Amino acid sequence: MTRESKHTTSHPSPSNRSQRWEPRNPAPDQGSQHSTPSRADHAAVVAAMARGYGPVQGERSSVSFAVMRPTVIVPVLYEEPLLERTLDRLSRLNGRVDLEVLVVVDVPDAGREADARKVNDPAAEATGARVLYRVGERGFGSALRYGFSQASGDVLIPFMGDESDRAEDIPTMVHALEQGFDVVAGSRYMPGGETVGMTVKQRISHLYSILVRLAGGLEIHDVSNAFRAYRREVVEAVATEADSFDISVELTVKAARDGFRLGEVPTRWTNREVGTSNFRFSKEIRNYWRWLMLAARSRFSSSRRAHRVVPGARGRS
Repeated sequence: MTRESKHTTSHPSPSNRSQRWEPRNPAPDQGSQHSTPSRADHAAVVAAMARGYGPVQGERSSVSFAVMRPTVIVPVLYEEPLLERTLDRLSRLNGRVDLEVLVVVDVPDAGREADARKVNDPAAEATGARVLYRVGERGFGSALRYGFSQASGDVLIPFMGDESDRAEDIPTMVHALEQGFDVVAGSRYMPGGETVGMTVKQRISHLYSILVRLAGGLEIHDVSNAFRAYRREVVEAVATEADSFDISVELTVKAARDGFRLGEVPTRWTNREVGTSNFRFSKEIRNYWRWLMLAARSRFSSSRRAHRVVPGARGRS
């Protein structure tokens, strides 16, 4: 097999980009009323990410074990050649987060269930992950919904099994939620973000994110990447219908419409080296188009709700 040469597309950031941003630890609750971050807070956080500071300018962050417990959901169709390596990388985070990992395996052809179990079960057992099988079913979106329903964590994070997502960014995303955001996207397109293996599909994805951001007024640069952290309350409050890859956009657009706070952290996304993607642009265009239209309608609708206040969240007013 001939492997395509990889091209790296990165987005400019300040000169000391090598310093990784992580939120500061929240101060003990003093019994005062806290609100979620404002628009100015979001801008300050985005700028601070590249400088290596927490949400308050000038304060160097000190990272400790995350308080919120994340559940990572890894959807798989039959089997994924890189699943074992992906689960191994996730297992190495347990010194920084109390991580639950669920692998949701779709087996549309029931006759292939035994073969799927033979491949997936040993990979999960070696790393402490749990495998959930959906025999006779298929769909990235419906697989995520099932994983969400089985998760025990406070934070729900979809994660690709092909090593395209960067596991090391998960603690940063969880800490950002602990600072008051409701949804934190792993962003390829913000300053400090990066795409390794740029293809036509990735260029279209970037353009789509720009259009949704302009149409809907969303304050994040990447709406189509599935790699993002949701508070459980968001997933439970926002009804979704997408059964395919567009569930990530649907959840994000509807969460913004319903007043949940969106944030982002820079991430590196790497195009797969082994196997083939199940994403088919020709089949997905109509799905993605409807969420672009919803974003535009929601922005100018009088029914768009005020930002929710998350109990215990800390932000500046």
